[in-house]
Amino acid sequence: MKRLLSILVVGACCWFILSGTEVQAAFEDIGIGARPTSMGGSFVAVADDANAIFLNPSGLARLSRPELTSMYAKLFPNIGDNLAQGLFGYVQPLGALGTLGLGWQSLMSDVWDENTVMLSYARKLMRNMALGANLKAMRWDAELAAGDPLGSSLSKMTFGVDAGLLWSPAWNLTLGAFIRNLNQPNIAHDSSLGGDLPMEIHVGLGYRFPMMVVSAEFVNTDGRKKLLVGAERSLAATGLSLRVGGNWNSLEKQSEFGQGNVGLGYRLAKLKFDYSYIYYAQLTDTGGAHRFSIGYKF
Repeated sequence: MKRLLSILVVGACCWFILSGTEVQAAFEDIGIGARPTSMGGSFVAVADDANAIFLNPSGLARLSRPELTSMYAKLFPNIGDNLAQGLFGYVQPLGALGTLGLGWQSLMSDVWDENTVMLSYARKLMRNMALGANLKAMRWDAELAAGDPLGSSLSKMTFGVDAGLLWSPAWNLTLGAFIRNLNQPNIAHDSSLGGDLPMEIHVGLGYRFPMMVVSAEFVNTDGRKKLLVGAERSLAATGLSLRVGGNWNSLEKQSEFGQGNVGLGYRLAKLKFDYSYIYYAQLTDTGGAHRFSIGYKF
């Protein structure tokens, strides 16, 4: 059963891209960064560290110092040791010229790899509002079975665009919006069969209390609706942060619970360590997913 699950996870990506009929399983957001995922993925209105490169680039305009982030994720440990995720991001503020970001993320397996490299830019329009955008190159590589008429391997590279907005209208409230795959890039091996990545629309709000932030986010991906919620409590004297979150999938189908998330962070001078665990309610035999992040603020 565990081996079958492993084959299905990787095989789904290959099938959707090679056939071009549906592509929602490929280049999908399966969790980015240990801190955001521990908050249920509800980060579009938080976006206050280098993870904003991937989840709302307008948040980069908030950062006044260079910052690094990196992540490694072990996905579904109970179904094998071949599924992993990597991430790296760097942010460089440019003063009045805005803020640049450079990001890379990867999904790795024995027969399938996805890699995305993105260049981000953000700038404040006014004191309490910022805009941001990503230009990204996406590539997948697949190893095919011996004797496959398509050959021993296949690959495809394409380009995508994301856009984000962050607005703090009053008090400690922040509103965020992010559109992923604004141009709906085609990633199918044979684009004549279809294979456009669906546009993802994220809209959320966050509220900051003393030493705490709570957030909620609504996601619409080609008609599939999700609700994400999360909270972070900082224990300043210890350098620790405690986080919890979750999401509900298929809101149009009686709000099916998707996953529960927990995590913690620890800040030591300019270093930051984060961990998150995701429990998948519909995939209880997979062992969930563990993510580890290390960051550095210059």
